[in-house]
Order: sequence, then C-alpha cells, then structure tokens
Amino acid sequence: MALAGGDRPLSRWYADPLDRKHAWTLLEQSQSTLRAALRGQRPCVTRRLQGIIARHSLGRPIDQDYGLLRKLTVGTAHGQALTELIYGQLLMSRKLSGAMEHLSRGFEVARNLLDAEDFFIVRKRHKLLGRLALGYRVLPPATLEELLAEAAVIRQLKWSAGIFPRPTGQHTDTLG
Repeated sequence: MALAGGDRPLSRWYADPLDRKHAWTLLEQSQSTLRAALRGQRPCVTRRLQGIIARHSLGRPIDQDYGLLRKLTVGTAHGQALTELIYGQLLMSRKLSGAMEHLSRGFEVARNLLDAEDFFIVRKRHKLLGRLALGYRVLPPATLEELLAEAAVIRQLKWSAGIFPRPTGQHTDTLG
C-alpha cells in the first residue's frame, strides 16, 4: 500500500484488509519514518495515515490517531480530505456507523482537488456504499470489491421490490 507518492491519492481506496505480516511491516515502517520526521519538526501526515491503516488491520483502536490527524491537517485541504476519506474507508470496511459521514466530509473537502474522472469515481463509489447497512458491532474488515458487491445486491433487491424506481436511461452524469 503506497500512500506516499502514488498518483491520484484522493480517489484511491486504502481500507482493503492487510494480513498481519504486512500490517506489522507497514506499522514499523511508518513509525520509523515518523520518528525521523518528528526530529526534523515535520508533521508527516502520510506516515501517520499509514500507521492508522496498519493499526486498523491489526484490530487496534484508531480514534485517537484520527483526532490528532484532524488537528494536524487544519488549514491543508489535501491533508484534511485524505484524513477524512481514509478514516471513513476504514470504518466502512467494517460497516461501522459514521463511515458515510466521514466519506462525505472528505469528498466535500476533496471535490475541488479532484479532476473530473476522479470526482465521478469517488462520487459513484460513495453513492453505492451509501446503500450498506451500518451499525455499531465491529465486523471483520471487507475489501472494497466485497462492499460494492453487497451494495449492488441491495440496490438490485430494492429495485426488484419497487422501493427505488429503475433508471429510465436518462443519466445526469457522464459515466452513466
């Protein structure tokens, strides 16, 4: 998982579960680099985000880390957007309540930073994920593919039951 230096970081999905070995490696790398950055008085948001991702994969709490990152990224739209999007993704991977609020907040901050293609990728993904039932019971993490498949089934079932009207073929966006 390359958070730093990857292209299109605001439209990527970072919450696919890591196995324990990769999570520990990522945590050790992020902590080592973070220590060096702190000696140089740099906030190193990327390394902190990698640490949050690793701790989440290891089943550790991440709320305090998220709170600290929110304070560190005040005034930096990119950092705020990435923090909200990643935290929302991590909550969503376990279908935890509050995930959509963080994803929406991150998208609102990121919308002016995204190019058109990324804007519609994130918007479409969030719209589909919004169909998932979220709760307070911690579930094993799911991949984005698994979450989108479940959300698509929910959408199809609701269409079949007549809860949502089927699309008429008129599209309001360019991706269809």
